[in-house]
Amino acid sequence: MNYSEEDISNASIKKVAELFNLPYKDILPNYEFGKDLLCDRERSDFKENEFDLMLFDIRYVADRKTTKELNSEKLVIRTVNDYCEHMIRSYETNPKRVVDTLGLSH
Repeated sequence: MNYSEEDISNASIKKVAELFNLPYKDILPNYEFGKDLLCDRERSDFKENEFDLMLFDIRYVADRKTTKELNSEKLVIRTVNDYCEHMIRSYETNPKRVVDTLGLSH
């Protein structure tokens, strides 16, 4: 099944809402991670917080080129919209990983 950019964006917002335990309708595209969206859990060596889980998703779906951009800080994902755009771009190169990460049906 092929998903549209709107499908991927909506699923991305839903994922953010779930991770931060907020209603979907309360998540705005311009919300910034660490400013508007904060962790409920403290970071520890044994349990991931919301940002750790987001970073795992971001890196899991990224292709090699995007991973290099993330590592060099040429690409920085600061907002919900940045996360959505990253998932849309990554869907073109790693559709299965994006579908799995966002909980979409195959």
